[in-house]
Parts: sequence; C-alpha cells; structure tokens
Amino acid sequence: MFSFLSRLSVRNRIWAIVAMLICGIVVGEVIDMFRLREVLWREKEEKTRQLVETGFSVLTHFHQLQQAGELSQVAAQAAAISTIKALRYNKTEYFWLSDLGTPFPKIIMHPTMPALDGHLLDLPQFDSVTSLRAGTEGPFTVTNGNKNIGVAFAEVVNQGGQGYVVYDWQKPKAGSGVTEQLYPKLSYVKKFAPWGWVIGSGVYVDDVDATIRQQLEHNVMMLAGIGTLLLLFAALIARSITQPLRLAVDVMRTVDLGAGRVVQRLPVVGRSEFAEMATGFNDMLEQLQLRDAKLAQHQEFLETEVAHRTLELRDTNAQLQQELIEHRQADLLIQESRIRMRALLDATSESVLLLDPQGHILAINAFGAQRFGQVPEAITGKNFYELLPPDLAVKRRALVEQVVSTGEPLHSQDRRGAIFFNNSIYPVKDTSGAVESIAVYAKDVTEQHCAKEVDDIFRNLDAVLLKWRMNLESIAQIFCDAILPVFDLAAAWIGRAEKDGQLTWLASAEGSDKGFFTSLRENRRRWDGDPTCCLPAGAVIRSGQWQMVTLNGPQCQSCTEVNQTVSPRAVIVLPLTLRGETWGVLTLYGRDARQFEGWQLPQRLAAIAVRLGTTLESAMQQEWLTLLDAALAGVDNAVLITDANASILWNNRSFAQLSGYTSQEILGKTPKMFSSGCQDADFFQRFWQTISSGKTWHGEIVNAHRDGSTYTVNQTVTPLLNTNGQVSHYVAILEDITQRKAAEERVQHTAQFDLLTDLPNRGLFFDRLGQAMNLGQRDGSSGALMFLDLDHFKEVNDQLGHGAGDVVLMAVAKRLREQVRQSDTVARLGGDEFTVILPSLRDRHDAVRVANNIIAAIGQPIELDGTQARVGITIGIALFPQHGHTVEQVLKAADDAMYRAKDAGRNCYAFAVEEVLPQSSP
Repeated sequence: MFSFLSRLSVRNRIWAIVAMLICGIVVGEVIDMFRLREVLWREKEEKTRQLVETGFSVLTHFHQLQQAGELSQVAAQAAAISTIKALRYNKTEYFWLSDLGTPFPKIIMHPTMPALDGHLLDLPQFDSVTSLRAGTEGPFTVTNGNKNIGVAFAEVVNQGGQGYVVYDWQKPKAGSGVTEQLYPKLSYVKKFAPWGWVIGSGVYVDDVDATIRQQLEHNVMMLAGIGTLLLLFAALIARSITQPLRLAVDVMRTVDLGAGRVVQRLPVVGRSEFAEMATGFNDMLEQLQLRDAKLAQHQEFLETEVAHRTLELRDTNAQLQQELIEHRQADLLIQESRIRMRALLDATSESVLLLDPQGHILAINAFGAQRFGQVPEAITGKNFYELLPPDLAVKRRALVEQVVSTGEPLHSQDRRGAIFFNNSIYPVKDTSGAVESIAVYAKDVTEQHCAKEVDDIFRNLDAVLLKWRMNLESIAQIFCDAILPVFDLAAAWIGRAEKDGQLTWLASAEGSDKGFFTSLRENRRRWDGDPTCCLPAGAVIRSGQWQMVTLNGPQCQSCTEVNQTVSPRAVIVLPLTLRGETWGVLTLYGRDARQFEGWQLPQRLAAIAVRLGTTLESAMQQEWLTLLDAALAGVDNAVLITDANASILWNNRSFAQLSGYTSQEILGKTPKMFSSGCQDADFFQRFWQTISSGKTWHGEIVNAHRDGSTYTVNQTVTPLLNTNGQVSHYVAILEDITQRKAAEERVQHTAQFDLLTDLPNRGLFFDRLGQAMNLGQRDGSSGALMFLDLDHFKEVNDQLGHGAGDVVLMAVAKRLREQVRQSDTVARLGGDEFTVILPSLRDRHDAVRVANNIIAAIGQPIELDGTQARVGITIGIALFPQHGHTVEQVLKAADDAMYRAKDAGRNCYAFAVEEVLPQSSP
C-alpha cells in the first residue's frame, strides 16, 4: 500500500485525498438514505399498528358489553361496525372489517366502498399482494404480486394474531372517487378472535420512496457543489506545493558531490516551510562534509563487528521467531474468544453484567452500558451500585449478597425512574464451588408494563362510565390522576378549546411538585392567538399535531413568568380529537428535559391521547343522553319507545298521565293494550305496513284510558333503522287533542244544525239532498222530498208567546224524527218550515204512508205550562228523479206542491204536478 502511494506524485496524492473524501461523503449519503427509508417505513408500520389498536379497542369494548349482558351479540357487532365505520384519520383514511372465511374471506364493513360489504374478496382486482409478515417483527416475505389480499390477511393473523400486508391499491381522490392507478399500500391487520373478525387499516407508502428520491436529488446537487469547490481548492493547494518542490528537485539535481565536496546549495526564498527545508538541506550538506571523514574511519570497525554479531543474532532470532509465533497464536485464540463472547452479549436486547462479589463491573454488554449513557470500555471496573439511585442500589446490593451467600439464583422486579426491569441474578462458581462472580440479566419490560397499566386505566374509565355515568370533568380527573405513575410524570392537565377562543381548565394532577398548577389555573388562557394564548396548546389545537417543548423555553415564557418554580423539564402537548375535530389538549410534564426523547414514548402517548379522546366522547354522549332523557321525560307531549317487536321499552311521565297506566304496568307490553276499538283492522294493517317499511306514520288515533274512557291523539310514529337498514326501534310522539276535537265537532255541529231543534239546517239539508239524488242515479232507485209547513203556528206565537212557539217547534222536530227511518233526513229550513228526505223508496206509496203518519203525529196536542197547543201540518211531495234532476228542481217542485196543498185546505199532502189528495187517501 505504501509502496503504491510512494509512486504517486504530491499532486496525485492530493487528488487521491479529495477523491476519497468525496467517496466517503457519497457512501455516507447512501447509508443515510437506507437508514432514512428504514425509519420512514418503521414509522408507517408503527402508525398503522397504533391506529388499528385503537379500532381493536372499540371491538373489545362492545364485546365486553356483550359479555356483561348489556347487548346481544348482534347488537354489539352492529354497534361496533357503526363506530368503526365512522372513525377517520388523515381525513380520508379508514378502518375495515373482514371475516376468516375460506377459501376467500368476506368483507364485513368497508366505509368507502360499501358495495363490498358482505361480498367475498375473490375478484382478480384483489390479487395484488407483494409482501407480508406475520407479527410485528422480522423480515417481510416477498410474493409474486398475485396473492389475494383477503387470503394474505387471514394468513398473517392466523399465524401471529396480527401482521402486515403490502399490496397495490387505488388512492382516494380529493372530494370523492378513487384513482385508476394503483399505489403500494401497507396495511396492519389484527384478529379479533371472539367474533372471528379481522380489523385492519392501511397507509400508502409510495411517499416513502418519493421522499428518498427527493432527498437523494437534494444530496446529489449539494455533493456536486461541494465536490466542485473541493476540486478547485485542491488544485490551488497542489499548485502551491508542487511548484516549490519542482524547483527544489531541479536544484538538487545540479548538486555536484564530486571529490567528496558539496559545491551547490538550494536557494532560500521567503519564510515558508520550503524555505526552512532549503535551509535545513544546505546545513545538512555542511554536516555531511564533516561526517564523511569520520564515517570512513568508523566503517572498517563496524564491518568487523557486524560480521561477529551476525553469527550470534542468527541463533537468537530463530528462537525469538518461534516464541513470537506461539504468542501470536495464543493471543489470536484469546481475541477470538473475546469477540465471540462480546458478540453474544451485544446481540441480546437485555442488559447483561458480570460483577465481582463487591459489585465492581467485570464485563457489560453494549446494551447495558447504553442504559448508563456510556460504552462498555468506559464503565468496566466501576462500582455498579454507585451508578444506581440510592434506594435502588440498596435493593440490588441485598439481592446480590443473597446470591453470593446462598449460591442460588434469584429473580426480581424493580424500577428505575420510568423504566421497569425483570432481573435474573445467577452465581458464577469456581472449581471449588465458591461464588467468584455474579451474572446479572436485566430485561426492560417498560412497554409491557405501561401497556397493561394504560389498559387498566381505560377499563376503569369504561366501567365508571357504564356504572356511574360520571360527567366529563370527573372522567378527565380520573385519567390525570392515574397516568402520572405509569410513565413517572411530574404533572398533567387537560384543557378544552371553547368556541370563543378560551382554553378551559378541565382537570389536572400533580406529582411531588404540589402547587405547580395553582397560579396557572387562576390565570385564564386562550388558544386562538390572543396575547394570553398558550402557544404550544394553541398550535396543537389549530394544527391537530402533537408538539414537544421545554418548560423553560421561549414558547412557555408567559407561563414560567407566572410560576417561578419552573425547572427545565420536557413537556408534550397532545391533541384530543372528538368527532373528527380537535376538541382540546392533553399536556404531560416530564421530570427532566430528556424524558420524552426518542420516538417510541411520544408515539405511545399520542396513541393514548386518541383513546382518551374516544373515552371523553363517550362521556359527552353519556351527558347528552342524560340530558335528552331528562328533556323527554319533562315534555308535555307523551313519548313512547318500543323495540322492533313493539314491546314497550320506555315512556315519559306525560304518557303515563295520558294513558292512566304507570311505567311499571306499561314496560314489556305492546300498544295493543291502549286499543279502543274505534279503528278497524284495515286501519291497523295500513299503519303497520307503513312503519315496518321504515316510513314515518302521522295521523289521529282514538285510544282507551285505563278507566275505560277514550281520548284522541295526534300521533307520529318514527322507525329507527340500524346499520343494516332494518328497523330496530319505534319512537311514538302523542299529542292529546281530545278537547280540541270536541271543540271542532261542536263548531261543525253548530254550523250544520239548527240551534233550537238540533235538526240539520239549510246548508246540511242541501248537502244531504244532493247525496240522496246522487245515490239514486248510481243505483237506479227513486226517492222523495217532503216540504212541510206548520198550520196555525202564528196563532200560538201571538196568543202564548215566542217561548211557547219554541217549545212547539222542538216538539214538532221530535215527532218528525220519530216517524222516519235512521237513513232519512229531517231538516229545518227556517221559521216553521221543515223538510224530510226519503231516499231509496220502493214506490210512491212509501211516501204516502210517511206523510199520513206525520200529519197524524203533528195533529196531537202539545203540552205547555198549564195549557195545550194544537197545530197542523201541510206537506208537498216531490219524487226524484221523476219531478227533477237537480236539487233546485226537486225543491221547487216540493214547495209548489206544498202551496197547492195549502190552497186545498191545509193539514194534508200533495204530490208535485198532481191533484191534491186528502189525508185519508191511500
């Protein structure tokens, strides 16, 4: 290698250095590109997994409701499908559900392609899987690109319960629709075993390669610029070096050393390193002249000594060579053994230490040293207990001493800050059986521990919501109190973003720093950019993206001025999303400025914030349902709710008052118990046909009160449909219109009947006569109209007064009704004029019989107060259609016949256009 470099000129060496520098930059950029792609891909995987875990928690929630008996399996599955169908993130991304059917699974719910619901994934368009992986770790298995998506989903969840699938899929367009071009998409799927479902969601990963390409183009342009500058600078440096060297070489070639004398010197120009080299070279030539003579003298002596020593060293060198070979072989074996041991220790994700009985570190792997922020070489030899917090050091020392004294291994659990460890301590014994060292294996189980604690928190919140129906503030306070010990946090608070820009303090919790929030809670904060705005919270609410700040940084200056006890600790502000909008913030305070470093803990906290948003939304729904229940219970209209089979599930107080039944007597029964019998079977058949088809019915119904009386209601029945479009409940709203109907009937009766005699008046008479004539035209029957006028009624009024006249008119009306059929009509046209409509007569003799009966009945004395009155009646009879085809024609014919009867002597009847017949005529 050096011989090769020695053959290069100085200029070429400079160019070689520049080339190696540029190559190093290129190699570094390529490695960074691969690392960047891996990081972006892992972020996609983690994001998708966390989102699906959120959807999975929804399935778990409704399955727990099913197990608790609060919902049937069908209702629980329907509610879970409805909830997951409404979930969205990144505006257009969604969750879907499928089963584990073979040979092809079936889509249970697809929110953006509802046409797929209930269909098998057996079409060629679903054969686009390019790779898959069961579980969350390990490499992806590459396919030929023709594997079915549903089969791949079922395959990974059956192998590991969860996994990833990469396939080509269409992208949603802005607004609606999808693209024709397919894009690579990464989906995370997880098996929900109780129902045999698979829940999944995916993100498009074409932006990963696009990001890499963009970064690569940027780096290439930057590298081209840097390389150009380096080449120019190298050319200038090379020129400044090679020109003086070339001059020095030319001069040195002219140096004449003939006859042992130096006759030429290098020129000394300036004060650079080349001038110093020339000066030194000239001085060297002077010294050479002096030493040449001495060397010549000493040369003879050396040659003699060398010959003697060469013989001695030859034997010694042979022996040393053999020893060196043996030592090198031994060192190589030791080195290989150490490398293998180090590789084994560094390959594990656990902290591995080897301690002496006093706790000094004899060996430690890279992962364990990293826990203390050091490398193995720097930490080896230090006392292990001095690196731990005092309280934890006492516990570890006691465990190690116990292992040393008993010679038996121990297993324990402990905690360092926010990190939880499972420890395994083993004794290492010498040949005599004495413990000479201790092997310690410490596994970080923080993620599992925190996940369990977080699940316990949300299970508790769910239980509290279901059992106690606590309000929003109480749920938020329970969460703040519970989350602090899980991640060893200093404090936490939850704020709600009001519509007017205010940031309402909903709940908070403090660890050991009591009083930290006192001044902050007293000062009102905003989120909308006002001077009193909390900058991090405002930015998170407006953007919907979580943010991490330092408590003593510029963004928190307004708060730190209020609270003078601030220390440089990390703060993470997370958005709380309800119904797809940022509703508020969750703010968590670390115990130091580095607690939230890395990406795992912030991502985990962001996922927790998503779950908290779902829980808070449930609390808000509980509050709304409680409010709605109170509102419905207090409204004046009666409200009734039944299931799909018409079994009564709920009624309000107004319904109980209207029907006379208590809620206990109504629940579980059907509305048939209120039937009054006023509506026939056809009415109820049309009623049920309407509402069972999903349509709203509105109309009047007469119901029976508990005491047997009837009441009329204006009723609206609205069917409620489930996600499958089937009726699940009926809601009935009833308005009591009994008094209004009675008033309307009274008004209508007054408008159509005579106030004195309660007989149909002139308006209703004309309507009835028209109906009778129309009936005769339809069925070919005949009828008769009688026009009646009282005889001697004026004398009663003049002699006995109008009061007596009214009594006579009422008596006449009563006697007229008694002489006719139920289908006949007796009307008063005014004064002492009456009419009788006789439809559907067999012949004219029927009219004669009725006329004779009327004349006889009216001729009887009418009892008044202390006296009697007598009147007669004259009748004109017109037959229809014989005497007219219109109401006016028939009425005029009857009127004319009555006057003819009057002229004939009264108290008799006459037919139209016929001779007058006496009373006794048949």
